[in-house]
Amino acid sequence: MQFALIGRGTCAFRLNSPGWFRATPALIAALPDRKGLRLLCRDRIEKIVPAFSAEARRWITLYLDQVEAVAGKAIDPSSNLTDPSDCFFAALLPLPACLVGKLRGGAGNLQIETALDIVRFDLVFWDGCTLVAILFGAENTTTPGKRAAIAALERALAPRLRVRRIENNEDSVSLAAQLAAEIRQVPAPHYGPYRFPELQEPLPMEEES
Repeated sequence: MQFALIGRGTCAFRLNSPGWFRATPALIAALPDRKGLRLLCRDRIEKIVPAFSAEARRWITLYLDQVEAVAGKAIDPSSNLTDPSDCFFAALLPLPACLVGKLRGGAGNLQIETALDIVRFDLVFWDGCTLVAILFGAENTTTPGKRAAIAALERALAPRLRVRRIENNEDSVSLAAQLAAEIRQVPAPHYGPYRFPELQEPLPMEEES
């Protein structure tokens, strides 16, 4: 199980953030090019989605497809960003089946505020300012107890928490495009790199088809 503490000044969680991605040097060495690294990244994300979360898996695929499309158009020929991977790995990292709660107390003595304020969301994104928490299905598909917990958490974390519901295909496409487009707002120093500890030398650029 992995967990993260988010506070004032916590950087956005992106595909190039450390800690969530692990690969052996042999696996990295076997990748043909940078596109292979992107495909490996996508595979790792899909594998951490719970087996029963088919909607989350389909949405993540849609989101990463949108990221690929935006990354291909966001290349800056006048800079060193000349490959889609430079932009792809700057995209926000989706966190599936995520428990969100408020902590109280000082360093070394952190505790969950109350059990009511712990909510499981289907997906979560942290953009460095706002926690975007996603639920699939209409509000009436959520139990009254969970709706009360969400309302309590929204009050506790306002204005840092934004709950989004995906009820239909239009909602799904719109939110995926919105979050993927966030790449364009990333300042140049954080646009890349996409280096993992196992990747000692840059992979070759993919050939244009």
